[in-house]
Amino acid sequence: MEEQQREVIDLQSTIEAMHEISEGEREGGRELEEQQRWVIDLQSKIGTINYEREVEIQSKKCIYRVPRILRDLNEDAYTPQLISFGPYHHGKAHLKLMESYNLAQYLERANRSLAQVAEAFRPVVQDLMDAYDDLEEPWSTDNERFLELMILDGCCLLKLIIHDFGIPEVERSYMLTATWMDPRRLENQLPLLVLAILIEMGGHEVEYSEKIFDDLGYVPGEQRTIRGMGHHWLDMERRANTNSGDYFYDPKWTVRSAVELFQAGVSFKPSQTRCYSDISFKNGVLYLPIQTWYTNAESHLLNSIAFENIHNGTSEATTHHVFLMDNIIDTDKDVALLKEKGIISCTTGSNSEIASLFNRLTKELPVPSEPAGTIHITNVNKNLENYCNKRWNKWRASFMQTYLANPWVFSPLVAAFVLLVLTILQTTYTILPYYHHVLTPNGFDQVSYARE
Repeated sequence: MEEQQREVIDLQSTIEAMHEISEGEREGGRELEEQQRWVIDLQSKIGTINYEREVEIQSKKCIYRVPRILRDLNEDAYTPQLISFGPYHHGKAHLKLMESYNLAQYLERANRSLAQVAEAFRPVVQDLMDAYDDLEEPWSTDNERFLELMILDGCCLLKLIIHDFGIPEVERSYMLTATWMDPRRLENQLPLLVLAILIEMGGHEVEYSEKIFDDLGYVPGEQRTIRGMGHHWLDMERRANTNSGDYFYDPKWTVRSAVELFQAGVSFKPSQTRCYSDISFKNGVLYLPIQTWYTNAESHLLNSIAFENIHNGTSEATTHHVFLMDNIIDTDKDVALLKEKGIISCTTGSNSEIASLFNRLTKELPVPSEPAGTIHITNVNKNLENYCNKRWNKWRASFMQTYLANPWVFSPLVAAFVLLVLTILQTTYTILPYYHHVLTPNGFDQVSYARE
């Protein structure tokens, strides 16, 4: 009986062990199936990617959300204060500039119907959508709603840029600063194609284009359309500010402050243009573009820098310029010197505030990359440092700044020099009567003393 019970127990143990093995096999099978499932799912997603289409879409993107690492430096610089353009901040702005009224005014002046304007935009609506990075719903899925937004915001932007119609709702002085800056914020841009189509349909293409080019400082030429002049309004302005000169910032050669450069014999003069890249160093003179300091200067520079750092294939001329100015301006004394030389003009803000601005602009920014072909470009940073290291330049600068710059010091110096010369002459003419030089026939000088 005991043997039978023992056999039964052994049999049950064997069955339980087999059951545990089968359970383990099933668990292992499930784990393997899970592993295979995510691989299969990911592989299917990869298989559906059209790489050529993705590259094409990425190449069209030109309007971006500012990354947090840049936004944390100055949140307000990238956020519209009164007017929103485009989908990113739609409905968030505090002021709606009578959208329907702006559209009606444009249609009346252009002598067009809304249907005609909409038909002109429909063939390019996908291109306009592709210009935005990370476009969310409903804008990414509702073409008609997106088209309505482009037309309404485009009429408002055109109105602000051309200054053709009165805008009584923003003519209050406290609003002018924000309405000037809002169309220049990276997240608040419209594709330039929107403005181009509205201008072309409006029947005032030459008039409006010439006004835009004049405001941006372009030299009058054959260009009569804004097509191809940039990706959006911020980029168009940025190109106008960087279309002359070839300066690049070389981090291997840190530039001294303005006061230190001046003490080393470097002079400062305004460049021929206001372009940020129009910087050169010739014959001891550093040529810098004139910069006007205004209320929105920091926000304007930050948005241009953000676009240069995010958009592939864009020159970083503004960033190179800001890094140089961060080197040159350390304290309010540097700002005062550049003001004296006509490099900086100021409508608001103290010297200390301007110095503080340039010192914080480059915070968290990567050093700009060296542009292609720099082997053929003069390295201003290197030439400046080499010039400052020559002792003769320091001595000459020290002498000129100590004795020649101040008339109260220069006048006594001249008087002392004249007195010294007169003293030497007087002594010479006093001694000469006592000596007579007679040249003898054999070639020797015979000296005879004069008799009294």
